Amino acid sequence: MPETSPTVLVVEDNAADRRLFEEAATETGFPTLDFATTTMEAITFFPTRCPSADECDGPELPDLLLLDLDIPGEGGMALLEELKTSSVPLRRVPVIILSSEDDQATIDKAYDLGANAYLTKPTDYDTYLELVEEIRDFWLARIERPSYK
Repeated sequence: MPETSPTVLVVEDNAADRRLFEEAATETGFPTLDFATTTMEAITFFPTRCPSADECDGPELPDLLLLDLDIPGEGGMALLEELKTSSVPLRRVPVIILSSEDDQATIDKAYDLGANAYLTKPTDYDTYLELVEEIRDFWLARIERPSYK
């Protein structure tokens, strides 16, 4: 892991799914999590203006965004599209779709809009725990993060 703890934003409106992810994250030593439950709430975790990495106005960017597609407001696809068509720092935030939707058209659309990965939510806790460990190990411990802070 890098010297500073990575920041992870989980956008999930289902309280049971948030609790499940938080329990699995705690059990696997995942970094501190922030949660948003709507598109509008998620947007508050991103700078309002970000022409360059050194000129962002607002909060620091999360190191990883875990995004459910079925969220109140404009929905996860709209949030994904907004981030991936924004200024360079915002575009560089890795976005993992974590959804119960598993139809190919939805998966293809998410990748077309710039998702870095698409994962279907497991239905049992042991598999969910394994998935959270894999996310932690790959996306937060092994990859080189872009410069956007």
